This record gives sequence, structure tokens and C-alpha cells, in this order.
Amino acid sequence: MLQVVEHAEAWSEDNATASDNAVSALGKLCKLSESIAAGALPRWLKQLPLSADTSEAILVHKQLASFVEQSNVHLLGEANPNPNPNPNPNPNPNPSPNPNPHTCTCQAPRTSGWPRSSSSSARSWAPRPSTTS
Repeated sequence: MLQVVEHAEAWSEDNATASDNAVSALGKLCKLSESIAAGALPRWLKQLPLSADTSEAILVHKQLASFVEQSNVHLLGEANPNPNPNPNPNPNPNPSPNPNPHTCTCQAPRTSGWPRSSSSSARSWAPRPSTTS
């Protein structure tokens, strides 16, 4: 696989899609075998980002994220371990202290004296004409 993706013509227009698929296969082999990953994973990383085969690129970039999340030493090096790997980086999907996430508390409510003029642009505001005599 490495010979395929590192060949001088690997990324030519005619071969780019096949090379993207070879990079994907190489990443899968690295995931399955520590001995393959030790020699191939840094060279696999040099082939990214993929661009010829969009669906394969999505899978390979998810593989990369998985390797990083797992603190793979062949990818990050032994000097860069993740001291606290968290399999669920966002355990609380709504961390806002606001109990109703659909209510904005950061802006003052509009007062009835300043309606948006229907004839003006979306950015301009005009005071309501006085009706008292």
C-alpha cells in the first residue's frame, strides 16, 4: 500500500481516486495491527488530506480523529500522550445554565415604541409616529 500511495504518479488525475482508496486501506491496516501502524501510520498521515474521492475522504478523516482520540503513540509520538482521554468529550449536551435553551437572556426585549418600519431595510429602525395632538 505504501508503494502505491508514495509512487510518483499516485496523485495524477488518473490515479488520485485509487490512491485515496489505498490510503484508506492503509489506515484500516494500521488500526488492525500495531506492527503495521508502527512503520506506516506516520507515512499514512503525510498522505492527508484526501480530495479525489469525497466519500473515502470522510471515512479517512474520521479514522484520523479516532487515532487522535485514542492517543495513538505511532501518530502522536510517545512524548504526547493524552493524560486524561475522555471517550465522551461533551457529556452534557446543554451546558447552558439557562433552563430553557430557546430563550435568549442576553438581549433586552424590544419595546413597543420602536417597531421595525415595514418600508425600511432590515437594519434600520424608526420611532413610531406620535398619535397624540
